[in-house]
Amino acid sequence: MDTIQIRPIRPADFEEWLRLRLALWPEEPLDAMRAEMSEMLDNPLTPVFVAERGDGKLGGFLEGGTRRYAEGCDTSPVAYVEGWYVDEDLRRQGVGRRLVEAMEAWARAHGYAELASDTWLENEVSQQAHLALGFEECDRIVAYRKVLGKPARPAPLGLSLQELTGRMHAFVRSKGWYEPDSPRPQTPRNLAISLLLETAEALEHFQWSDNPKDRDQLAGELADAALYLLQLASVSGIDLEEAILKKLEMNAHRSWDS
Repeated sequence: MDTIQIRPIRPADFEEWLRLRLALWPEEPLDAMRAEMSEMLDNPLTPVFVAERGDGKLGGFLEGGTRRYAEGCDTSPVAYVEGWYVDEDLRRQGVGRRLVEAMEAWARAHGYAELASDTWLENEVSQQAHLALGFEECDRIVAYRKVLGKPARPAPLGLSLQELTGRMHAFVRSKGWYEPDSPRPQTPRNLAISLLLETAEALEHFQWSDNPKDRDQLAGELADAALYLLQLASVSGIDLEEAILKKLEMNAHRSWDS
């Protein structure tokens, strides 16, 4: 038991993590699961903690996240336990507790006041485990759905800045641009220059006109600029959401007429 180490996930853990995930969610499509895992590795708001065995293999994991709202919680946003699993041979030895404690420490460090979770009504073992770790049962609900038919257009995903940043990093990494010998070094300076160039290209759509000549092309230019902005903030260690909220608060108290 003393050989079990609880730590954040590493890219080298991918296949062992996948094995554990398949044990917890065996019905999930493999390709979709791999894609989701890659996005999680690039998203700072989807922490994953693992229980490493003495031989370097994994014996459990906890996937965390954040949700805008959670049943029974008074604050928003809320830290959330999205997935929690321990191999059978390591259960009832405190490994699950230590994984949850790692998530609690992450949540406190990132300013969250509450940690929420859920489980199936028939999973009494999980329910007892939650209660033993200090969780309170808030509610029991019945979920419904109604099929509306094929939509006329895809619904917006409503992704957060962190989720968009994760997808951006996954794309850049797939192109090899984060490699040391990349012909396109992704340095803050180069990204800042690229951001200004894309913004300037957006201006071309308004040359001699108060309205864009081609909205689809303008949308592409704005998307490029937004991606560079997300990347510049990320590689510079700036929490863009926090920076925007601080700026809005500052501007709210600023006098604009003097």
